[in-house]
Amino acid sequence: NIWIDIVNSPHVLFFRPLINEYIEMGHNVTVTARKFGKTTSLLDSFAIPYKLVGSHKGSNFINKFKDFIFKA
Repeated sequence: NIWIDIVNSPHVLFFRPLINEYIEMGHNVTVTARKFGKTTSLLDSFAIPYKLVGSHKGSNFINKFKDFIFKA
């Protein structure tokens, strides 16, 4: 299982080929994202499924993880 947390627009472009490669390799990929800038609209444009988790929490990994666990 692979979890990719998209926190800003450039991440979508960076992770898109990796997500596709991981899926082709047979991995289960979960993508999470927050409404921040054009992040979710880019994910939609590239048809990358994602779970919307809370709001932008800055760079604090623990807050992001708690958001993912308690909202999933």
